[in-house]
Amino acid sequence: MDVRAKLRVFLVLLLAAGAVTAQTAPTAEDHVRRGEELRRAEKYREAEGEYTKAIQLDPKRFDAYYYRGIVSDALGNPDLAIRDYTAAIRLDPGLAFAYNNRGLLYIDRGEYKLAKFDLERAVQIDPKYTYAFTNLSLLYLRQHDGINGVLYADKALALEPRDYFARYNRALSWGLQGEYELAIRDFNVAIEIKPTDPGPVAYRAFTYCQLGMKDLAAADEKKALALGGKLVEPCR
Repeated sequence: MDVRAKLRVFLVLLLAAGAVTAQTAPTAEDHVRRGEELRRAEKYREAEGEYTKAIQLDPKRFDAYYYRGIVSDALGNPDLAIRDYTAAIRLDPGLAFAYNNRGLLYIDRGEYKLAKFDLERAVQIDPKYTYAFTNLSLLYLRQHDGINGVLYADKALALEPRDYFARYNRALSWGLQGEYELAIRDFNVAIEIKPTDPGPVAYRAFTYCQLGMKDLAAADEKKALALGGKLVEPCR
């Protein structure tokens, strides 16, 4: 084989190798997609690594920051989650999901002003965002404001009547206001939606006790304990 023929063969092989490399090198999109597969399988640490690779390849991937925030929270790293939600919002200020998730973490930290800002921003961006209204209800509930707790739970339930957490929040908010019959009505629905959760059963027991219905309270106390829950306060 002469020199020209050898050169042509070499160039063909070189181009072929380049094509294979181009086809097999993962893109940021590939890493995000793989991260989502791992996240849905609850393999959070591996998913975190995939989102990090996506960000390294394309630092403007707001979705990679957002999803990494979700897995950081799942891994028990709320500070990292807040950092990533903040980065996602900086890249896409219209990302209601990121405001909602960051707001919920601020509630857990007791940073209620920051939580209020984020959750109100979420519903401004998406007025039909049920979970953001539910979390606003939780925000006011944590501050022992039953009136606003009911107000925002109402907004959530108007969008999704079977929202378990909105129903539970409203029941607790009614209880704060001494509206025990209304609280029991909502506890009943919450228990119907999620019968394995001892929380609303225990609080319904407490509410029955406040109304002097000690037999019903005792039955719910027994049920709450059987579900692995704790009593709010034993009925005497």
